[in-house]
Amino acid sequence: MDTDITKALMDINSLVLILGGLLLTYIIGASVMKTAHEGEPMGQKWSSMWIP
Repeated sequence: MDTDITKALMDINSLVLILGGLLLTYIIGASVMKTAHEGEPMGQKWSSMWIP
């Protein structure tokens, strides 16, 4: 008994989850590459205050 609003919210939640996962994957990948290149965790320009 899913209503139209329930289906819409499920679609929106799925989209947000996918976008959040992609963003997290990008941040982790960039962090690993900066660490490998500069030899310092998360590179020299990223503050550990914003990304624990």
